[in-house]
Amino acid sequence: MREEKRALRRKLKGIRDSIPESLRKSYSENILLNLDKISEYRNAERVLLFADNGSEVHTDDIFLSCINRGRSVYYPKVAGEKMRFFKVSRLNDLHSGYKAIREPAGTWDTVFPEKTADMTDISDNTEIEKKVLTVSDKLSGTVIICPGLGFTKSGERIGYGGGYYDRFLSRYPGIYRIGICFSVQLCDSIPTDEKDHRMNKVVTECSIY
Repeated sequence: MREEKRALRRKLKGIRDSIPESLRKSYSENILLNLDKISEYRNAERVLLFADNGSEVHTDDIFLSCINRGRSVYYPKVAGEKMRFFKVSRLNDLHSGYKAIREPAGTWDTVFPEKTADMTDISDNTEIEKKVLTVSDKLSGTVIICPGLGFTKSGERIGYGGGYYDRFLSRYPGIYRIGICFSVQLCDSIPTDEKDHRMNKVVTECSIY
């Protein structure tokens, strides 16, 4: 299965990279419009988003739309095998991080969010700790928007191979999960195992599944 996934990732990335930038921008605008048709997203208090990288769906407009509606928006930060989400109020709060992907500022050494975030090596530990999405938050009002190289219409996902999202989702099965991609990234089937988490919805520029 590992080699099958690697081959599929290469194929899907090549397909996505071939989309002209002007079309990616237009498609991304349509994806935002389709997101608004999903009641769980429309009524969410907190949105766990990602900063687009390379040829991914553009997400800055999703962020701005959420902020304009008074939602709290969180972005992931990677350290080793850990991925944690931090509250972001401005796009300027994001800086180049893991694999040159934009991330929130700050670092940490200890586990999060099972209890509290014991932050180290940051200038204002107290302020950053307040911005961490912790287990005490009501996950019923939280939606996570997941990146991926491909999805099926039934919600199966193939990511980049790091396992960060699947590990995060395994800890928070109650979070409503939405995958976004361009329609050319839809697959008839994706090889999966028990560690792979299915999306509740998949949104493209053309439709919602």
